[in-house]
Amino acid sequence: MIKSRICSILLFVLICIACDGKRLIDPPKPNIDPTPKPVAVGEEQEDPLYADQWNLQKVSAPRVWDQYSSSKAVKIMLIGSGIDYNHEDLRANVHINMKELKEKNPHNGSSFNNKDDDGDNLVDNFVGWDYVDNDGLAYDRYGYDTYLAGVIAATHNNGKGIKGILKKASIYPVRYINTNGQSRIPTLARALGHISEVKPDVVLINLISVQLSRFPEVSRVETKAIENALNKAQKLGIPIVVGAGNIHMELGSQEGIRKVFAAYENVFMVTSVDKDNKKPFLANYSYQFVHTTAPGKDVLTTAPNNTYRKVSSTNIAAAHVTAAIAMAISEHGSEKTYEDYFAALLSSKGSTEVEDLNNYVAGGNTLSIEKFLQALK
Repeated sequence: MIKSRICSILLFVLICIACDGKRLIDPPKPNIDPTPKPVAVGEEQEDPLYADQWNLQKVSAPRVWDQYSSSKAVKIMLIGSGIDYNHEDLRANVHINMKELKEKNPHNGSSFNNKDDDGDNLVDNFVGWDYVDNDGLAYDRYGYDTYLAGVIAATHNNGKGIKGILKKASIYPVRYINTNGQSRIPTLARALGHISEVKPDVVLINLISVQLSRFPEVSRVETKAIENALNKAQKLGIPIVVGAGNIHMELGSQEGIRKVFAAYENVFMVTSVDKDNKKPFLANYSYQFVHTTAPGKDVLTTAPNNTYRKVSSTNIAAAHVTAAIAMAISEHGSEKTYEDYFAALLSSKGSTEVEDLNNYVAGGNTLSIEKFLQALK
């Protein structure tokens, strides 16, 4: 009975992996996700909740905003639950594929022509890609990656909510987590395959919902599928940032999906600290596998439906580091590599050293964007 079940699971995994990062072929179904709204343009106004964003001061973001004058909007891929791309504080910094979205205000559905208008082998991919529903609107129906997007690039001085670390960005969402916050490794593997297709500047991956199978035969196949996608991203030199997780675990103590990611040189793992640079109780850690820390406790950020909330998670910490790397990429472009960025983040010159963190992360430090950018000069 057990052997039969393993064979069934293994067959399912193999069929999914055979897609090699492509969409599964499903019958057409109506797309119920909202289409992107136009960006409102108005006079600059102070963001009313900015004073409550302790995290920005902690990572020295305001100190670099005046220096950070690049006009380039770095493409940041968020792989997770999708984002609320119509949020009042995110809309301006979301990647919209105007080659597919032909209408300036497409709420009548006229842009859905079921054609690949831009020749990228994806049909009607308006905002990222959704591997749950197999469509081109990666809308956040679970309500998680919208938090991460706000930390990275909530719009500055629009008179709404908060500020993100970046003034300008192009956030490209890829959805593999369903409405209930669940997913499977094959779906994640296909989402990871999207990295080598789109070739973003930096990637943030939300791993809250997936685990490797407890059956060794299945786990090996799942691991191989993830490795195939990560190998391609590493060859392209694309930096990937991952949160360490939130179950109060030393990551070296057992096998798991994060150890698969940690084996790659272009993957940077982050855990969280609070206002006092203390590691929260639930935040995972490892001197061997986790590199650095950033704010991840009670951080105010965007939430679905034009709302805001305080969130605690190592993914929030990872979003801070992702934004810092994106800022560096906008300044240095191809002159620097992920090795340069990671070395600076780990160095005493490019971070804030915290003695209490020496046993928790390799760097024994926490993020300082100002020092990080200085270390790269």
